[in-house]
This record gives sequence, C-alpha cells and structure tokens, in this order.
Amino acid sequence: MFSLIIYLLIVAIGFMMGYLYKRSVTNAQFFSPDPKKSLRIFMIVFVLAMVITFGLSWVTTHLLAGTSIPEEGSIKYQNTHSVMIFVLNFFFFALVVLANFYSQSLKKMAWVPYLLTIGYYCIFILKDAYYISDYYQMWLKAMHQQPGDMSTIISNAWEKCGIGSAVTLFNYGMIWWGLRK
Repeated sequence: MFSLIIYLLIVAIGFMMGYLYKRSVTNAQFFSPDPKKSLRIFMIVFVLAMVITFGLSWVTTHLLAGTSIPEEGSIKYQNTHSVMIFVLNFFFFALVVLANFYSQSLKKMAWVPYLLTIGYYCIFILKDAYYISDYYQMWLKAMHQQPGDMSTIISNAWEKCGIGSAVTLFNYGMIWWGLRK
C-alpha cells in the first residue's frame, strides 16, 4: 500500500514538474540551478541510498541468526524489513525527483540518472524477493512455523519493478515534454 502511494506521488510530481517547466518563464536564479551541483546532489543521494538500503537489508537477515524464540525473531525481522521497504521507497521517490531536477537544470534529457534510479529500485526489490524473503521463509521452516508462498512474493516483486520502471519512464516523458518549449 505504501508503494502505491509513493508511485502516485511520483507520477503527480513528475506531471507537475513537466507542466510547470513548460508553462513558466522566469529569470530567477532559483529556477536555473547549476547542472554540476544538481548532479552532485543526485550522486550523493544515490550513494547514500545504496549504502543505507544495503545496510538495512544485511541487518534484516542477520537479526534472525541470534534469536531462539520464533516470535521474537519474527517481530525483529518484520520491523526491520518494514524500515528497509520504507527507506527503499523514500529514496526511490527522492532519486526520481532529483533525476527530473538534473534534467531540467541541464535543459536537456539526461537518461543516466533515470537508469540509475530504476536500477537501484529493481535491485533491492528483487534482492528482497529472492534473498531476504527467501531467507526468512527458510528460517520459518527451521523454526517449525508456517511459511508463506514464495511465488506470490516473487510475482509481487516483478510487478513492483515493472510499475517502478513505468513511473520513472513517465517522469522521463513528462520532463522531456516540459523541456520542448
């Protein structure tokens, strides 16, 4: 549900950024940022997103190793996994907006930030489905708990990758449309 809200916000902001850029004319320095600074901000946020999300994914799986009570381990996993998904969606949102911002500051389309954003999102969504959730399912079996259905988790991950890519490409299209004056 949270991912759906993030997708809708990204679509709305992409539409707004493209529409406002196309319809506005200004000489204000605030609306004409330096492309080098905006790329530097994008890269800092990208590296920060990779490090934080990777760290949370590592912590999520390693929290299960030290617990002998299944309920306690499951609660720790669910809490950390929720934080990881929140951070993943938050940085996905920030990276799409910063990719839009960089293309607008460059005054032409820069496709590399969009590819990095799609790559970041898909890597961690698929890592969650194929590694983290799979590890959790094996842990549940070892603790004699009822595991969930992995095929549903994997199909949901591929759907999220497709929707995330579509949302990013929609933003790319809106910014392209906005830059054509």
